[in-house]
Amino acid sequence: MRDEAAYRRAVLQLVDTVLTDDSVYLDSLSDRVQVELTTPLCMAAQALEEGRSAVELAEAVDLVHAAAAVVRSELPDELWVLIESIRFLGRR
Repeated sequence: MRDEAAYRRAVLQLVDTVLTDDSVYLDSLSDRVQVELTTPLCMAAQALEEGRSAVELAEAVDLVHAAAAVVRSELPDELWVLIESIRFLGRR
């Protein structure tokens, strides 16, 4: 991974967007999307908070991507694009 700091910032942006304190964004998603994404996003947030390795963070992001793929048809396009872009950034 060439730019780990940028990767971590992008994951933090995703986590902050969806798991805000007031949960407005999360609550706007369908119940099915909430169920699929909440745990993997919390795992990514925990990896960030604990300063885990880039590999461990990428594994959490892969789980987020896999969960998002399950509910792709119900995701807002901007959320899918953000998840895809983070996954791509982690592969460079």
